[in-house]
Amino acid sequence: MAVTFKIRPNDGLGVRRVRRLKGQTEQIKIDFAPWSDQAGVTLTSMTQEVVSGTATFGTVQQSDNTWIAFVSTPDEGGSLIKVIGTDAGGSYLVPVVLALYARDPSFAATAGSDYWR
Repeated sequence: MAVTFKIRPNDGLGVRRVRRLKGQTEQIKIDFAPWSDQAGVTLTSMTQEVVSGTATFGTVQQSDNTWIAFVSTPDEGGSLIKVIGTDAGGSYLVPVVLALYARDPSFAATAGSDYWR
């Protein structure tokens, strides 16, 4: 399953949330094109970092205005990932924060429980 986040100029710096089961690998795509089109700038470089938690990166692909990565969550709990898009001149930095929540598949949690939020 894949998750895509489109980054728009007026989105602010809110955290994008991804919920998965422990041990899953998820394709996550960040599309900076809506932001880039309005700003008139092409983001040519993206950097990523796991700020906290146990999430890991598999294959990471980058092209102009697009970042795609396979992210694994080997343990239950939360992980924070920071992705920053930068233009060729280094004048524009567009940060995106992803919060990954992984739960144990053997634990029966309802969608409204604190364990799943």
